[in-house]
Amino acid sequence: MQTNDKKENQRVRLTKALLKEALLRIMAKKELSHVSIKELCEEAGINRSTFYQHYGDQYGLLREIEDELLEKVRAQLEKIDSSAESILYIESLLRSFRSEPELCRILFCCNEHSAFHDKCFALILDQFTRRVQLKNREGDGHFVLTFLINGALCLIQQWIGEGYRVSCEDLARLIYRLCDNATRGILQFSVPAETNEKKEPSAH
Repeated sequence: MQTNDKKENQRVRLTKALLKEALLRIMAKKELSHVSIKELCEEAGINRSTFYQHYGDQYGLLREIEDELLEKVRAQLEKIDSSAESILYIESLLRSFRSEPELCRILFCCNEHSAFHDKCFALILDQFTRRVQLKNREGDGHFVLTFLINGALCLIQQWIGEGYRVSCEDLARLIYRLCDNATRGILQFSVPAETNEKKEPSAH
């Protein structure tokens, strides 16, 4: 029984791998909304009934591809010591994307849907908030994080779209400096009023 189960699991993994590879090949040429199940199955050499045993549509297949990649990225980030500098997290994030160049190019640059961007945002936000305490005035911290993370993701998307011409280390330093300068400005702006009062003696 165990042998049969093992063979069945192997067949399922092979089928899913063929479908994922086929979808990515097609998405390198056209948008997902223009991909039909028939075309996908023909590309993968899989019949449609087999496809529907595992996925409801091509969007479900893409979601699984995205989730598997981001789980690998998350696992890589979790290996970094919690006391490490933030720039090491940025470098690790970039290296994770760089290790899957064609997959990331398709997901970042050939996908008209925003789901992958949103998932990346959620992953980075989770990692950031668990390791960094950002002090900001009047509870606006979530706006600051949205600005910083979306800005970093736009740079990463451009980096991927241009073929990774800049090294992971150089891009990490650039993102780190931009974020550091932005938060320094915010923190400076949010100095409590009583601090200024202590610096300026009373006229009485």
